[in-house]
Amino acid sequence: MNRKVVSLVGCWLAAFFLALPEASADEFRTPSISAMRVEWRGALDQLRQEINARPSVASRFSFASQRRFPASDPRSMPALVQLNAITSPIFPGIARSPIPVLLPFDTASNLEARQDGAPESLSVARYQADFRAADLFHAGASGYDAVFSLAPGAGDGMPQRIFTKPVEVQISGSILVYDLADRLGGKGEPVKALAGQFPDMRRFIREGWVRYAFTRFGIPYVVSIQCLDSVPRPKRLACREAYPVAERFLKALRIAGGQPSRPRSDIASEVADRPVAQSPDFTYRPSGDIVAGSGGRKQGGHADITVYSQIRFPLEKAPVFAHSQSFPPRKAAANEYPWQDNFCEARSFEVGNATAAWAIRARTSSQARVRRTARPAAIPSSSRSSPRATAS
Repeated sequence: MNRKVVSLVGCWLAAFFLALPEASADEFRTPSISAMRVEWRGALDQLRQEINARPSVASRFSFASQRRFPASDPRSMPALVQLNAITSPIFPGIARSPIPVLLPFDTASNLEARQDGAPESLSVARYQADFRAADLFHAGASGYDAVFSLAPGAGDGMPQRIFTKPVEVQISGSILVYDLADRLGGKGEPVKALAGQFPDMRRFIREGWVRYAFTRFGIPYVVSIQCLDSVPRPKRLACREAYPVAERFLKALRIAGGQPSRPRSDIASEVADRPVAQSPDFTYRPSGDIVAGSGGRKQGGHADITVYSQIRFPLEKAPVFAHSQSFPPRKAAANEYPWQDNFCEARSFEVGNATAAWAIRARTSSQARVRRTARPAAIPSSSRSSPRATAS
C-alpha cells in the first residue's frame, strides 16, 4: 500500500491534528489537502466480475470503453452509467460520487430477482447481507457517506450479542484528504479474516469508535461502528460485539455506483485571513494556552494553528462565553476576557492530538471542537435557570 495514502487515511480519521511546526506563533494556516487519483479501470474490472457472477443479467451492461470520450467523461465507461441508473432509485444521487461507491448491495442478485418476477415489495435487506435499508446515503463532489444497521438476531451465522439495539455501521470514501500530521496515523492492527479481500486494512479503536481503514482503487475508505472497548451490556455496544458486524459488512461490499469526473488538484496550505485590526471586545490568550493542570493526568495542551473552517463564533457575538454542558463554571472568571482555552468535556479514551493516552478534549479560541453552551455576558455565572443557545 502507498505509504502516503496510509498516512492520509489516518489523518482523515483523526478529527484533531497537530500543528505545523514551521509556522510562527501568530500565523494561522489552512490545512493542505491531497487529491487522490481513482483507478477506474480496476473498479470496472471488479464490477465486471460481480456482474458476471449472474450471467442472466450480464447483457444489461456494456463494459467496452468508449475511447472517443476523455477518461474524465462518465460516457467513457458505459457500464458505470448503466449501474448508476439501476441503483439510483435505492441510493438517490449515487452518480454524483467521483469515486467508486462501495456498499453492501448485491446489484446482480437484485437485478436477477427482479428479472425473475420478484415483487418490488421484497425487503432490500435480502440483497444487503441482511443489513436494513440505508438509514443515510449522501454522495457529493468529494465522495460519499452511508449508514446501515443490522437488527438484533439478523444475519445467518452471526454470534449472539448482549447489546439489544440495532448496530449502526458507517462507511465513508473521499477523493480529498487532509494532509496533516497525526502521531497515530497509519497505525492499527491487521484483520486476518479480511486480509485476502483488503490486504492493507487496519483496525483500531479510537475515541469511542472501532474503525476499519483501507484503500481500494487508490481511494481511502473507512468503515466505523461506535462502541466501547469494555464488557458487553444490553444498552452499550462493546467493540468485541461490533467486530463480527463490521466484518460481515466489509465482506459484502460491492461496487454500487459512482463515475469518473474531472481530475482534482492538491490544495496547498496557506496563511489564513485574519482581521486587520484586533477586536476591542474579544480578547484572548494564545491557542493551546490552557489553564495549568487542567489536562488529562495534569498534562497540558498544544498550540493548533490550523484553521479548518471560518467559524465566526464567538468573535462575531462578543461579549459571549462558551461553557461546558458537563461541568458548570466554578468561578466568575469563566465569564471574563481575555478568553483562555480550557478543557471542558471528559473523555476516558485516547485522543489523537493529546499529550496523554487518557485525555479530555479542549475548547479553543480558534475553532469549535466540542458541543457547548453559549451564554450572553449579562447572564451571571451562577444562573442555572436561564435559557441557553447551543453552538457547535
